[in-house]
Amino acid sequence: MSNREVLDSWKEIAAYLNRSVKTCQRLEKDLGLPVHRLEESPKARVFAYPDELDRWIEKTQHSERKTFLDNIRIKRILISGSIVTIFAIAILLWQFLLRQPSVLSREDKISLVVLPFEDLSPSKELEYLADGIADELISRLNSVGKLKVPARTSAFSFKNRELDIKEIGQELNVDYVLDGSIQKTGDRLRIRTQLADVKDGYPIWSEKFERDAKDIFSLQDEISFAIVDLLKISLVEDERKNFLKRYTENVEAYNSFLMGLHYSYNLTSEGGKKAIEYFQQSIQEDPNFAPAYLGLAGLYFGMASGGSVQPKEVNPKIKSYIQKALEIDDTLAEGYAYMGHFNAFCEWNFEQAEKNFKKALSLNPYYPDSHLLYAMYLRVTGRHEEGISELRRALELDPLNPILRAWYGLTLFCADYDDEAFEVLRAVLKTNPYLASAHLYLGTLYAKKSMIHEAISEMEKAVEFGGERPTHVVFLAKAYWDAGKKALANKLFQSLRQRSNYEYISPTVSFYINHFQGDEDQALEWVKRACEERDSLLIYARVQPVQEHRIPDTPKFNAVLRKYGLERPSK
Repeated sequence: MSNREVLDSWKEIAAYLNRSVKTCQRLEKDLGLPVHRLEESPKARVFAYPDELDRWIEKTQHSERKTFLDNIRIKRILISGSIVTIFAIAILLWQFLLRQPSVLSREDKISLVVLPFEDLSPSKELEYLADGIADELISRLNSVGKLKVPARTSAFSFKNRELDIKEIGQELNVDYVLDGSIQKTGDRLRIRTQLADVKDGYPIWSEKFERDAKDIFSLQDEISFAIVDLLKISLVEDERKNFLKRYTENVEAYNSFLMGLHYSYNLTSEGGKKAIEYFQQSIQEDPNFAPAYLGLAGLYFGMASGGSVQPKEVNPKIKSYIQKALEIDDTLAEGYAYMGHFNAFCEWNFEQAEKNFKKALSLNPYYPDSHLLYAMYLRVTGRHEEGISELRRALELDPLNPILRAWYGLTLFCADYDDEAFEVLRAVLKTNPYLASAHLYLGTLYAKKSMIHEAISEMEKAVEFGGERPTHVVFLAKAYWDAGKKALANKLFQSLRQRSNYEYISPTVSFYINHFQGDEDQALEWVKRACEERDSLLIYARVQPVQEHRIPDTPKFNAVLRKYGLERPSK
C-alpha cells in the first residue's frame, strides 16, 4: 500500500483530472469523486488515488456526469433569480440527457478553437507531441464543412496565458473551446480532452484516451471522431477521407517531423538548424513522408526571403523539396501554394504562379497561408484590392496571427488606404510590440506622410527587434538621410558594406544604398546583379509604396527589368 501512487492536494487532483479545483470540489460533493481526508474537518488536507479516480471516471462518464452538468446549469439559473417552471427544467434536462444542446444541432457552422494541449510530464519532454496533437486536430476539424476552427497561430496565442474560457471565446468569437493534456507512463500515452461552452465556461464533455505510444495515429483518429460525434456532425465521404488520411505509418518519422515543427516555430537561427535536422531525419526514416519535404522548403524560403543567403544556394533545394512532396501526393494544397510562391519570387514566372495559387485554394480554401502567399503575389503584381480580399479571408481563418495582420496593414497602405493602414498597424503593435516587420511598415507609412521623426522611431525599433536585418537597416539609414542626419545615415550604409565582407548581403540592399545616396550608375549595376541572381527582394523594390524607395522609373532601369521579365505592373 505504501507504494501506491498518491495525489496529495486539490491542485494535483485537479491537474490529474484536467479540471479546476472548484470543479473537482463540486464533483466530490455532487458525484462522489473519491477524495480522502487526513482528518474530519472542512479544511483538512485531502488526497486521492489515481486508480480510484480512473474507476470513478469510467463509472460516471455517461448518465451521472450528464446529470451533474444539468444540475450545475439549473442551479445557476435559480441562483440568478430567474423564474424557471417545471416544464422548462424538464426540457433542459432532456436536452442534456440526449446530449443535444440546441446550439450543437444548428444548421450554421459551429465555431470551435483547439487550444495547445498541456504537457504534464515532469521535464516537459512531450511538449512537441502535445503541440503536434493539437495541430493535427485543428487541421482535421478545419476540413469539416460544418465547423469553423481558428488556425494554429491564433489558437496557440493562448499558450501559457491565464485566461478563462469566456475570455478566449470573446477574443476568437467561437462557441466552444477544446483543450487537453498529455502524459506518458512507460510506453502508454494518456490524453485527456475537454470541450467547454464559452457562454458559461462549463465543460459539456470530457474524455480520457489511452493507448500505446506506437498507436498515436489510431489515438488521433479516435479523438477526432469523438469530437465530431459529440457535435452531431455526419461526415461526407471526402471529410471522412481527410480524417483517416495518413502521410506516414512510421511513428519514428512522425515524431521527428513533430520535433521539426516544434523547432521551426522557434524563430532563431539555432531553432532553424534544429528544425532542418529533424525534418531530414524524418525523411530518412520515411522517404515518402511528403509534409517533411514541405517543412524543409518552408525553412529555406525563410532564408531566401530575408536576403541572408544567395538564391543559387537555396532555390534548387526549395524547388526539389516542393516537387518531391507533390510527386508523393499531388493533392497537397500547401505544396501548390509553396510552388506558386517559388514561381513568383524565385523564378519570376507569374503566369505559372497564378495557376498554382488557384490550384492550392481550390484544394483547401481553409489553409490561411495559401491566402497569405497569394496576397503577397498579388501585391507585387499590383493587384492590391484582390490582395486585401485574400488577407481578409486569411484573417477569418487565423484572426490573431500578427504576421497576417501586419501584411494586411501593409497591403492597405499599398492600395492608398492610409488611414485604415495606420489603424491596423497600430493595433498589431499594441498586442505584439516586438514585431519588427510591423514597425518597419508603420515607419514606411510615416515616411510617406513626411512624418520623418515618427518614421525614424519606428524603424529604429524594426532594426532593434529584427536583429539588424539588412533591409531594416537600409530603410532606417534612408530615414536618417531624409531628416538631414547624413552622418548617421552614412555610418549605417558603411556598416552594411563592411558586413558584405563576411556575410551575404542581397544585391537589392546594395541597390538601395547607392540609390539613397544618389549614385544611380552604381544602383543600376546592382539591379543588374540582382536580376542575374534572381534576388526575390528586387520584386518588392519595383512596387514599394513610397516612391523614393522604388527602382527609378527611367529608361535605363526599365530596360533591365524588361529584359528579365520584371516589367512594372500596370497602374
